[in-house]
Amino acid sequence: MNKTISQILIYILFCPSIVLAGSIDLNVEVNPLSINNLLAGDVGEFSVTISNAGVDEAGANSSLSHPISIDTEIIYLEADTYSVEFTSNPNISQECLFYPFIIDPTPGNPVGVIYSFYTPSIPPGQSITCHGLYYIYSNNGGRTVKWSSLSVTDNDTDPSNDVALMTFRGYIPPVPSLTIYGLILLVGVIMVITFRFRIRH
Repeated sequence: MNKTISQILIYILFCPSIVLAGSIDLNVEVNPLSINNLLAGDVGEFSVTISNAGVDEAGANSSLSHPISIDTEIIYLEADTYSVEFTSNPNISQECLFYPFIIDPTPGNPVGVIYSFYTPSIPPGQSITCHGLYYIYSNNGGRTVKWSSLSVTDNDTDPSNDVALMTFRGYIPPVPSLTIYGLILLVGVIMVITFRFRIRH
């Protein structure tokens, strides 16, 4: 019995963040989910909402003022690829902090960046919305950016909803349609070609 208690105390001493972790369920949603017909130089607004459906307050066991992060995957800054960048929206008052983190490239790989929002702790049943801007640097193609949540001091009971995808699609020129005059001209050309073909034969 004493041995078991000693083991528990040692575990608490060396792994307090795990033992004292809260039971949370973070959910991430982005708005808009998909943005189409984008050109280089386009700037737009977006938001990321993180909610806590768990029984404990997310981030409550952390000593940080903004313990919860919502991060993009590593976005590599490569030439000839569809490029999008993010920043905080200065025109909207919000509780979120925003930081870009530059990833030093390993030999043979391009520079990468991770964009992160940080939020205060989130009580059960509540949510926080972070507001940002996106910047487009390419005309063609597109890409999907993954945003995911993290609270290192908590145990997320359902990690399946910790990820949200944001899709960017480049400009697609519309297929030109025939006007009534264009259609008449086309029919006339076909009739002339057909008439000449019959005369020769």
